[in-house]
Amino acid sequence: MLVPAARELREALARFADVRIALSYREVPAMRRELDRISRELCAMTGARTIDDALAIADTMLTRPPLRRPAEGSGTTVDVATAA
Repeated sequence: MLVPAARELREALARFADVRIALSYREVPAMRRELDRISRELCAMTGARTIDDALAIADTMLTRPPLRRPAEGSGTTVDVATAA
């Protein structure tokens, strides 16, 4: 499984939270569809089958230190997440 960039994962989590909060105030069919879409996206990003599992996995992914690889031609390392 490819590991999503931390920024992309945070953006998806923020969208999920925003829509979920909005739905707690007023049920709107379009927002419910958006929440379902974002939930599927988070499940795909984390390899989870349920949104509860996806949220737990995302939390773990974001609390781990970033992966590192050797920089080309030097003895230093670079963050894989920021090297692109």
